[in-house]
Amino acid sequence: MQRQFEGPDGVQLPPEQQGPNNDSVVFWHNMIALMVSVIDEDRKTYTQVMNQFPQELNVGKLSAATIWELYKTDLQLALEDHAQLKRCKSSDYMNLYFKVKWFYGTYVGDLPTYANSIPEFPAWFIPFVMQWLNEND
Repeated sequence: MQRQFEGPDGVQLPPEQQGPNNDSVVFWHNMIALMVSVIDEDRKTYTQVMNQFPQELNVGKLSAATIWELYKTDLQLALEDHAQLKRCKSSDYMNLYFKVKWFYGTYVGDLPTYANSIPEFPAWFIPFVMQWLNEND
């Protein structure tokens, strides 16, 4: 059973604003948009102030690495649930895949921790890619 969430004014929030659920992937798109805004703010505002020693601390990169670690853990678990239920359209999963790929390439791929490694997130989307291919065969 889904919990019902209310906004600050007491009005029930629409499902896409309530958090992750198995009926939609909108939350994960919205989360990427929020992550981008946080990382960009960290880069523009805090990095300039705190980068007196840029070799030792880059707030933008630290922010991107931390946010990605948390996001990828939650996304992987959510996609495992979605793979069993498949309540969304395959195109929704494909759009999410491309959004995650863009985020990884723009903010994460060049970080020292990930620069020389193969990203693990494409494997999470295999069931949905196969579904999409079967539907479009």
